[in-house]
Amino acid sequence: MSAHEPEYTPQLRMMRPSLQGLAPLDPPDGYVLRHYRPGDEAGLTETLQEAFNESSLNAQWVILQNNGFMPQRSWLTEHDGQIVSVASMFYDPDLPVRCASGTAFLHWVAARPGHAGKRIGYWTCMAVLHRMVTEGYLRAGLGTD
Repeated sequence: MSAHEPEYTPQLRMMRPSLQGLAPLDPPDGYVLRHYRPGDEAGLTETLQEAFNESSLNAQWVILQNNGFMPQRSWLTEHDGQIVSVASMFYDPDLPVRCASGTAFLHWVAARPGHAGKRIGYWTCMAVLHRMVTEGYLRAGLGTD
């Protein structure tokens, strides 16, 4: 970051102080949770653009460029073969303060508005929280505008 660029500070920060006692994964009928796989880029891009109403977003920049990207850290929800939500675990080994003290972060949580009210965002995030537990994290955070 140059001396002329303002430091990014999220307007909203949320913290889940413990990852113990997570609900078991039980998405609604007709919805399937799975990890990212090559070929998902177009569906992810469409989901991000719809969710954020921002045509400049794309999967390559948002998810795949995450320095700690791993398919196992990125969860998608599908309905009738269409990606309808996404959430991932943010871990950048070059920014250890972000994941210090046993805390991992949710990253790019998005769901298509046409599937609102079905809790698909909840289940997609819950899958990421379960992944955090698998990797030994104790807490989860989220920073957003």
